Amino acid sequence: DFNDNAPVFIQPPRNFTLRIPENMTLGSEIIRVLASDTDIGFNGDVRYRLRPDPAGHHNSFAINATSGVIMLQRALDRERQKIYEIRVVAYDLGLPTSLQSDLDLKIFVRNINDHEPQFTANDFHANFTEGRAPGKERVDLLPTVDRDDVEDEIGEISDVCYFLVGGENRSLFELHPTLHELLSTHILDREEASEHELIVKATEECFNVPEPVPKFDPEDDTLLRVRVHVLDVNDNPPLFSKSIFTGGIATDREFGAVFMSVHATDADDQSSLYYSISHDILHSNRSEGIQDIHKPEFIINPETGELLVNFDVQKNMKGFFSFKVRVRDEADDEEHHSDEAEVRVYLLRPDQRVRFVVRSRPSEIRERIEDFAQVLQSVTGALVNVDALLVHKDEQGLLDRTKTDVLLHFVDPESNSVFDVSRVLKVIDYKTEELDDIFKDFNVLYTDGVEPTFEFQRSGFASETQLWLIGLLALVCVLLFLVICMCLRQKHKFRRRLRAATASIESSSTLPPESSTQGAKTNKESVPNTNLHASEGSNPIWLASLGYDNYTFEEEGTKSTENSLDVNVLNSPKGDASVSEEDSSSASNNNSRTLFPQGSSSSSSSTFRNRNLSIAALFPSQMPPLDKLVNPLMNVGVTTYDEDDIPRTEL
Repeated sequence: DFNDNAPVFIQPPRNFTLRIPENMTLGSEIIRVLASDTDIGFNGDVRYRLRPDPAGHHNSFAINATSGVIMLQRALDRERQKIYEIRVVAYDLGLPTSLQSDLDLKIFVRNINDHEPQFTANDFHANFTEGRAPGKERVDLLPTVDRDDVEDEIGEISDVCYFLVGGENRSLFELHPTLHELLSTHILDREEASEHELIVKATEECFNVPEPVPKFDPEDDTLLRVRVHVLDVNDNPPLFSKSIFTGGIATDREFGAVFMSVHATDADDQSSLYYSISHDILHSNRSEGIQDIHKPEFIINPETGELLVNFDVQKNMKGFFSFKVRVRDEADDEEHHSDEAEVRVYLLRPDQRVRFVVRSRPSEIRERIEDFAQVLQSVTGALVNVDALLVHKDEQGLLDRTKTDVLLHFVDPESNSVFDVSRVLKVIDYKTEELDDIFKDFNVLYTDGVEPTFEFQRSGFASETQLWLIGLLALVCVLLFLVICMCLRQKHKFRRRLRAATASIESSSTLPPESSTQGAKTNKESVPNTNLHASEGSNPIWLASLGYDNYTFEEEGTKSTENSLDVNVLNSPKGDASVSEEDSSSASNNNSRTLFPQGSSSSSSSTFRNRNLSIAALFPSQMPPLDKLVNPLMNVGVTTYDEDDIPRTEL
């Protein structure tokens, strides 16, 4: 055979790069090279050696001439040398000329692999749509970084593989190791599970599947927690929480008040629900006073399901209402995306409500009050409806915010009539042992009836501050009224004084000229007051007794009808004892003469009569209440005469 073929390297490929750890043991095998020669005999025998290089890299390694195994000959120091470039020569034993081939190898020295591939975040979110076929949706996971590769500044990065190592529902998903794609293996249903949690591990050991991880460790950067969210599809209809809703309206409810609500749920995510009254509102057969009320009797809030009173509730109304409500979502197919329920509304008196005083705030028991009503319903056998949750008031009417008044009413399910409070309290007392646990759970202090004015006291027409303002305003009005009354009284008093003073001045102006000086002196000394006889000489009684009166009288027989003092004074047609000023002046002009003429015997009798006439005219209340006196001088007074023959009569 003629040596005409040079050896050819079979492995590794040309320009191959390999990595060896810095702490590799001396004599350890790094790589095996293999070359072949098609010649026969010695011409085809292949041997290996390392070609010396100017940098001396070949001194750190050794190669077996026959097997082609390259081994480490010197300790590596990564700080001193990171990369080694060596050339392996494969030659044959042909004669007279040996043929050879070269293979270049690049060796990287790295630290111990304490920097495995790392995820830059702990959590990753992926979305899958429910109802999709398996494999239709794929999600690329978060990439990793390898700090060792960065330090080596190698252009080529070794492969990193991902594996599913944890998660309760990891059997529903599959992860491609090298493509890092997550896909589903089953049809997902959001109503069964809206979210899945998976644990992914990154490693460079692609041929070694890592062990399962029971729990995610945030300190392990090779682990990634994947949260899979199942997107919703509107494939479920809404459903009412009850098939029959019951509530009550007390006769003190106002028009437009919210008295109860209906509630429905939809398994689909973020589904908008719309409520409506689907059928006519029916009245019970034994209802009273509700036949001619405003229709529709109730209005429902389409978004919240709250029911409002749409008529004026009166005390004489009795019975209950029954109607259907419907709920639907935003889907066009209303027939398959809606639900119906029945609503019964009972009319009750305010005093038919039972109050449970609970040692809890209203906000603390509002979410659990339906559970409380359900237990009462199961124990008593009645339909229990919650009317209100109010902040408790003590006996003085002060609010106690640590307690709550729970107002309930109980309905007989057979007759659909509301139980009286006394009957309900008897049943509760009889069932005390069965209700002991629920009463302890809700801290029920005591139960009693609700007074008819309880709701009025609660709602009221004014707040406590407004009541104080109203009371203060009323007090101011009373004080103002008293001040006005005092002013009017004082004004009236001053007017009387002014009239008295004016009367004194006018009387002085009518005196004759010779007495004007004396009258002026008297008026100067007088003070305005309410005394009609404050000025000197103004009292006719004393004037008459002293004989200084200037009265005139008519002769006896002038008028046949006036033959007596009591006829002229006491039996006056007008019913009073006043003397007509016109008659007096007429008598004075025609038949008058001066009182007390000397030597006249008849003048005494006339003077006495005229004197009594003056007294009766001015003071009728001082005269005896007699229709007629036989003798006016009898039993009237005692008349005496002084030394000047002036008569004096003492009454």
